[in-house]
Amino acid sequence: MEAPTITPVSSSPLDSLPAQYGYQLFAGLIVLALALIAYGFISKKSPASRQRIITGGAALLFLMVAVFFQTKVDTQRGFIADQEKRFDAMIKKVEQEKGKEAALKMQYMYMPSAEALKVMTLNNKSLAADYVWLTTLQYVSNSFRRGEKFEMLIHFYQTMVDLDPHWIDAEINGGKVLSALIDEREKSEKECYKYAIDANQDNINNLWKLYYEGGLLYVMPPNDPRKLAEFSRKSAEYFDAAMQCPGFPKNMEGVVRDRVGRLKLEAREPGATGSSFYREAEEMMASNATASDTPGPLQEISRRDWLKAHSMALAAALTDACAAYKKRTGAFPPNLEPIVKSFEHPDAFATDAYGFPFDYDAATGTATSHGAKAVHAVQAGHVINNLCEFFHAANGRLPKDLVELRDFVRNSNESLLHPPSVMVIEAIGDAQSIAADTSAGRADAQKHLDPTVGPLGPWKYDATKGEVVFPPECDIKALYGHVADFDWKPTSITRKQ
Repeated sequence: MEAPTITPVSSSPLDSLPAQYGYQLFAGLIVLALALIAYGFISKKSPASRQRIITGGAALLFLMVAVFFQTKVDTQRGFIADQEKRFDAMIKKVEQEKGKEAALKMQYMYMPSAEALKVMTLNNKSLAADYVWLTTLQYVSNSFRRGEKFEMLIHFYQTMVDLDPHWIDAEINGGKVLSALIDEREKSEKECYKYAIDANQDNINNLWKLYYEGGLLYVMPPNDPRKLAEFSRKSAEYFDAAMQCPGFPKNMEGVVRDRVGRLKLEAREPGATGSSFYREAEEMMASNATASDTPGPLQEISRRDWLKAHSMALAAALTDACAAYKKRTGAFPPNLEPIVKSFEHPDAFATDAYGFPFDYDAATGTATSHGAKAVHAVQAGHVINNLCEFFHAANGRLPKDLVELRDFVRNSNESLLHPPSVMVIEAIGDAQSIAADTSAGRADAQKHLDPTVGPLGPWKYDATKGEVVFPPECDIKALYGHVADFDWKPTSITRKQ
């Protein structure tokens, strides 16, 4: 049986014409265009009329050429959606057969190299960089849904830097996009910020901007608590480098100094006393707290932070001295008395900046600031009270005790707890145990969360209110009130007699 003939739906009157008529019409229009142009040149009409004839013929010829190329493109590639689907399938096939690198090269093969772009733009590097920037925007808007986004964009980014290294604004904006694509901030630092910084060493007036952005890259706490000290150290180093640049704005120095000081309080490496970091933090806070050009509110905040930095620097110095004592004698001292007497100014080590005697663990030879732990306890206590609210929302009642709350937080799917955030780990977590589990490949960090014990020992709990009971020394106003115990002079900060 003969198959029935299916007539396609026509979207244009021309579609119903036989193919040969379409070709004849197309050729005829091209001949007409050429004839008009030729006639315009040989005609004896007025110049204005001849110009109109030539222009009309040229426009018709241009239109026919455009139709030819567009028809050819549509025939080969189809509509944009179909093209994208075919291209995606082609990329997947290449990746399976030839590997990831070949697939990446296939995607940016139309992007010329920096040297080629220089030639194409007659060594106009700014114009070439503009082209790369526009190409990047096109990729983001059209192909951003594809995988390996960072690998694709870093190729564009580095080419742009090679062409116009002093285009700082584009480098900063591109760096922000790149760092948002992956969790590995170290990779963004190396491939993006360090690359741009190396290319801008001669750009002394604007180099600080790249160092400053590098500091912002690491200022947010990491998901992995093991990296907290490293991130704080890197962020502080970048901000320090920014402030050393000639072009760094004077009006930003106070704020950045304060930030660096607080970062260095967090930059102690695991297993170390952090003595050098605490001293550096203390110096930064002292500079901000006494500088005449520091705004009043920032000056007050810096003085409060200085209390903590000074207390922790003194405690670290005592701990270092205890380690030296053991090296000489074979054992840690039974108390801090012989250590304090060994310093040139023993009175400076009698108490921390909050007026408390230092706590001491004779088994480990570790001295700690009681006042700094009280400040930490205030922060931890508020986190525990918030966790009690989470418990209430999930169970319709308050926890009967902190043991029940501990069981809840260790099994909860709340986003702050599963996995635990840095804030929660600092408040109720055993950071060393969590780090050990993480390095061993285990993901059950929640088992190391314990809201029953705080920086000052076991918490007391008010079951009727669903809140922890703060110890007397956890009065934050009284703790910060010790700012008045010192004379704040640019030359020195001394305790009042």
